[in-house]
Amino acid sequence: MEVATIILASGTTVALIKVVERVIMWVLNRKAAKDDRKTGRKEDADGQRDQKIRDIQQKMDVLIESQKVNTRDRIAYLGRSYIKAGEVTFDDRDNLVDMHRLYHELGGNGHLDTIMAEVMKLPLKQ
Repeated sequence: MEVATIILASGTTVALIKVVERVIMWVLNRKAAKDDRKTGRKEDADGQRDQKIRDIQQKMDVLIESQKVNTRDRIAYLGRSYIKAGEVTFDDRDNLVDMHRLYHELGGNGHLDTIMAEVMKLPLKQ
C-alpha cells in the first residue's frame, strides 16, 4: 500500500507540475498582453515576460530534479529491501516498475537498472 501511495504521489506531482506550469504561462502571457496594450511599450513588456518565463522555468526544473531525487531514493531503498528479503509480492514489484518508469520519464539515468534487474529475478511472495 505504501508503494502505491508513493507511485500515485509521484505521478500526481508530475501531472500537477505540468498543469501549474501551463496555468502560470497562460496568466503571464495574458498579463503581458494587457500591459502591452496599456503602455504601448511592447519591447519592455517582452523583456519582462521573457525574464518571468525564465524564472518560472528555472523553478520548474528545480521541482522536477527534486522529484527525480526523491523517486530515485525510494526505488533504491525499496529495491534493496526486497533483495534483502529474497522475495517480493506481485503488487510491490508492479508498483516499483511503475515508479522506475516514471523516474525515467522525469529524465532519470540508468543507475537503478541494476537494482530493478535483481528485483525482477526475485521469486514472487504468495
